[in-house]
Amino acid sequence: MNCICLFDLLPIELLHILFNYFWAHEILYTFSDVSDYMNAVLRTYSTYRLDLKSIEIFHFNLVCRLIRAEQVIYLRFSDDNNTPGLSEQFLSRFQIEHFTQIRSLVLDAIEITSLESIFSNLHKLDQLQSLSYNSSMIRYVNRGERTDRSNEINRILRNVRESYMLIASQLTHLHLRKSILTKTIHFPNLLRLKLEKCSMKDLRIIFLHAPLLKSLDVSIQNEEPTCDFILKSIQFTRLHMKVKNILLSMDIIEQFILKFPNLKYLTLEIHGQYDIVNAQRWEKLTSNFITFNFKFFLLNSSHSNLNSFRTSFWLEEKHWFIASDSNSIFSVPYFAPLEMALPGYLFLDCSLPNNHILYDKVTKLIINDIPDNKSDYRLLHIKALDFKYLISLESLLSIINLNQIEYLSIPSIQDILIFNSFLSIMPKLFSLTILLPITAERMEEMQNYQFKQIHNLTIYLSYKNTKYIIESLFRLFPHTKRIVCMTHLKSLDNIIRIVHGFKDLTHASFYSNCLFSTRENTYCFDTKLNLREKRIFTSRIYSLTNYVSKYNINIWLKDEVVSPQKYWSLQRVYYWYRLKYILLSNFTFNIVLVQAVNFFLIEYKNIINSRINIELISNLFLMLSFCILLLIIFTKITRYFSSATKIWILNVIALYYIIYILKKSLIFIMTLLYKKKY
Repeated sequence: MNCICLFDLLPIELLHILFNYFWAHEILYTFSDVSDYMNAVLRTYSTYRLDLKSIEIFHFNLVCRLIRAEQVIYLRFSDDNNTPGLSEQFLSRFQIEHFTQIRSLVLDAIEITSLESIFSNLHKLDQLQSLSYNSSMIRYVNRGERTDRSNEINRILRNVRESYMLIASQLTHLHLRKSILTKTIHFPNLLRLKLEKCSMKDLRIIFLHAPLLKSLDVSIQNEEPTCDFILKSIQFTRLHMKVKNILLSMDIIEQFILKFPNLKYLTLEIHGQYDIVNAQRWEKLTSNFITFNFKFFLLNSSHSNLNSFRTSFWLEEKHWFIASDSNSIFSVPYFAPLEMALPGYLFLDCSLPNNHILYDKVTKLIINDIPDNKSDYRLLHIKALDFKYLISLESLLSIINLNQIEYLSIPSIQDILIFNSFLSIMPKLFSLTILLPITAERMEEMQNYQFKQIHNLTIYLSYKNTKYIIESLFRLFPHTKRIVCMTHLKSLDNIIRIVHGFKDLTHASFYSNCLFSTRENTYCFDTKLNLREKRIFTSRIYSLTNYVSKYNINIWLKDEVVSPQKYWSLQRVYYWYRLKYILLSNFTFNIVLVQAVNFFLIEYKNIINSRINIELISNLFLMLSFCILLLIIFTKITRYFSSATKIWILNVIALYYIIYILKKSLIFIMTLLYKKKY
């Protein structure tokens, strides 16, 4: 490559510093093949940070092609809904023990087979210092069998404990969802620890076996934080503690905090008795602290007086500001709510000189009903708008700024029409959730609309006329890239149709309450059996626990440019289901059809050998052939017509079809009456 660019003028050291601010896939996508010099710089860079969570397939393949394992110092990967089977794909290209320079490893929602492979080789990573592992999000792949998971779970737990014992001495940072600490595991170099579920027993073990601990983030449930432990670490300066499901008094909290004489940074989230709102006691307790953030949940904070938090100590010396709402008092901006529900939510008091700072932190708004009164504030940074109850656009525009909206949740699909004229001032809106099941009747009302800017779609489908609804969705949201279907599907037929119908689709997620047949499960795990599935990169059926649905089907697709020929084949399917829906949903047509069949069955025995019966059958076959011919001609000659023209032609065909049946039925009835008379 002889190309020369301005980056070639920069020294390699400066470029390496620049790379430190980006993820590995961003660096490689931006700078690879720019010039020979830049390719050489990329090959010598040895501190790549690789985040594979929700990565696109193109970026994933790029990383696997251009990076060597020994160049990576940070690795995060996950088998989440957007990247099912990623860990298996990754470990088929790299062996975990080859990441010899890795310092930090994050495991989030990993398949159990991959977890076993990773943990059995963790002790070979000599440079590993930081580990984050979410044990509550283990992915169990379901291949159609009903098996007891207890043996698998016990095996992986033993494997994890053995791995911790081997690597505990080298870890400086550890983040666990649930504690698996025992008295036999020592952490002589551990500096920072985060436990999302912790008991007081775990806390005693931590302080006993982590003598260098500086920072602790724990969540304790149903226990009071007692003081019967010995703190060995004299470096312990930072504590973030949540206590759930128990009311604490100021005396208990004070006794606990006094056990840490060198504490400088304290964050508390607790349910407290009313005496916990005592600014004078907190002032004495935290006078040497650098930061102090808290959120105290109270049975009723409406009568809390924040005047005691307006002294010079709080406002001038420490610059610690406090606010309150109906059930809590909290530090701002640290605990300022990011979400607000209207009507009802209200900041009762705040020690900040300007309350508008609080509202500027809110990024999600939930509308439960018509707001009570017109507010003197306006939410300027709302990114997510969740409607449980629709209000007028005038009321909405008086509350928020629409041009920041990225996500919209609405009760019914036709509710999006309210925003149709405002989509031009909502350029960031890409995600849509529809809460009520989508019906064919609602899709009929949406025939003349398209919402091309929607890329992420979460929906529920009606079980009636599902195929027609699906075909209509392809037209209504033509550029959908990610879809989540919350309807409990009973077969993979509709899933296959959705996967192939959205031409830009890259991720699909579905839910079910029943196991599929062996044939359908084979589709999920051996996509090479069907040539139509060449777009699919990986697919999985995951067993779920503690969810409404039992199974989660996730499909990860490659990018594909849909040819005009394939596009029009999809259109023909849509028009067929639309014609079928129009005919079957027409009341008059159904009455005539039922009557005709009824007359035919009643008189069948009497006229089985008659000329009338033969004529009737021939007429019915002629009618069916004529309709099929019309449908074929329609799909051939209308491929370049506008949508409105096609709908008009369909209506004409449907009308002709009904008139034809009426005519034949009338002739048949008249003939029968004539025969009976004579």
